[in-house]
Amino acid sequence: MVTSGLSVTSVKPRASSTPFTAPRSRCCTSSERWRIPARCVARVVDYIEGSIDEDLRLCQLANVAAMSVYHFARRFRETVGVSPHAYVLSRRLDRARGMLRHREITLAQVAAACGFSSQAHLTTTFLNAFGVTPGKYRRAL
Repeated sequence: MVTSGLSVTSVKPRASSTPFTAPRSRCCTSSERWRIPARCVARVVDYIEGSIDEDLRLCQLANVAAMSVYHFARRFRETVGVSPHAYVLSRRLDRARGMLRHREITLAQVAAACGFSSQAHLTTTFLNAFGVTPGKYRRAL
């Protein structure tokens, strides 16, 4: 190693009786620290509701919240209790359930209006979530 006349001294850590801990924020508890602020969650939910019939990507939702995809996915789960994908899927299923009351709308139209890629995708997801197909659900109403 070549030095240019500078002496390097080793710095020893200061002996302390207590380990270093980061200062706590006064405004939130440790469980609230990693949550998304309510106004950001409201913006994301409004975006989801307005774009439910489109192909929603995680990066789009993260942009709405002004966060990286990595942090958004983890913080959304911490704040809302489910992953962004699970939340979007549940909102699509709720909308589909409401639309199935209108018998003049076909299942393919319901699937398209709720953002499912096809009627088969709606049927499979609906069956997994509620234990009955959309057609049987509609007939039972």
